[in-house]
Amino acid sequence: MHRYLAGLFVAVMASVQAAEVGVQHAEPLFGEDGELSLTTLRAGTELPWQWSLKAGWSAISRLDASLGWLEGEGESGIAVSVGPGLRLISPGGQWHVSMALRPTWVERATFGNLD
Repeated sequence: MHRYLAGLFVAVMASVQAAEVGVQHAEPLFGEDGELSLTTLRAGTELPWQWSLKAGWSAISRLDASLGWLEGEGESGIAVSVGPGLRLISPGGQWHVSMALRPTWVERATFGNLD
């Protein structure tokens, strides 16, 4: 089931010509055993709305999505998020700041003793 969802996610994002695709992994650096770790396949694409702002800055609308694999306390589950985003780009394009609002569905609410 999880492989099917990952394949479906990749196919959908490829069909919208995703500008960015990546894999991300996160876990506690100094945490105790049994804490959650998250591996995420993420993708994003620019939407057609763009704005020129003051002092040479610009803003670009985006659509971001991710499919993640949560593990902790010997149990695992998936997390899926999709939502709009906004990227602010500095004059000359050297810097950018991205923000997004992505509601997330998590397959399970508890992982062993972790809630």
